[in-house]
Amino acid sequence: MEAEIKKKIKEKIEHIRNEIEQGKPPQNEAHTCIVVINPLIFASGYTSLDVLPGGTDAAGSKPDYTVMPYTEYKWYIEAKDWSVQLKPDHVTQALNYANQNGKKWVVLTNGEEWRLYDNSIMGESKDKEVCTARLDNPDELAELLTALSKDSVESGGLEKFAKRARARKVLDCELKDEKSQVVNAIVNVLKKKGIPGVKPADVAGYFMSIFRENREQVEQKPSITNEPKPDGTFNLVELSKKYLNYSKPETVYFPGGSSVNVSSWKDATIKIVE
Repeated sequence: MEAEIKKKIKEKIEHIRNEIEQGKPPQNEAHTCIVVINPLIFASGYTSLDVLPGGTDAAGSKPDYTVMPYTEYKWYIEAKDWSVQLKPDHVTQALNYANQNGKKWVVLTNGEEWRLYDNSIMGESKDKEVCTARLDNPDELAELLTALSKDSVESGGLEKFAKRARARKVLDCELKDEKSQVVNAIVNVLKKKGIPGVKPADVAGYFMSIFRENREQVEQKPSITNEPKPDGTFNLVELSKKYLNYSKPETVYFPGGSSVNVSSWKDATIKIVE
């Protein structure tokens, strides 16, 4: 069952990516929900009866989605516009729903980036982040959404996934730090195995090289937000996705000396064609 759900999710991710890459990115938050978030929720085994969109809960909060609202497994999704970068205040907003209702799991997403938070973890908001996955890494996102699938949540699979994800995050840091207890424990094991002269820096360097190789493999995968062409140009979809300040046009100047004010690259294209 898990393999079937993961396959279905990956197929839906690829379909969404293809649509967006063909020049159809979501235009606002509601559109992001329709184009990206809703299809992935339903691909994860939920039906419309399992998902309560919007509305106000008993505590007066308004999460964008309450999943399995009338069960002990209830969890929340806070959605943002596709073009919005996720920020700390968005995290606080999302976690407030869980705080006010005594629940554990919250997902924050703009459709492209998906973050899972465990509200039962003590500490600041950033400490509660279990993992992050992106639409441009289908394997990674499919793994997260499979863990969030209805069957997984009800059977305890999400709990197991979160434990592995948190352990991975800790080990990623510890294994690259030659002063960490984990690295020193490995050094001692290697010495007992008959490998003298091994230093903590050797062990940390080994793991750093592995992490570097994995990161390079991920970075080689195609991204929805493309880099400029060799001549420094972007197409309109790429320009509309850029998060740089002043990356959108204000005025189009024509050869005859006339000009017209615009607010987006789409508007600029229309004015040029006209």
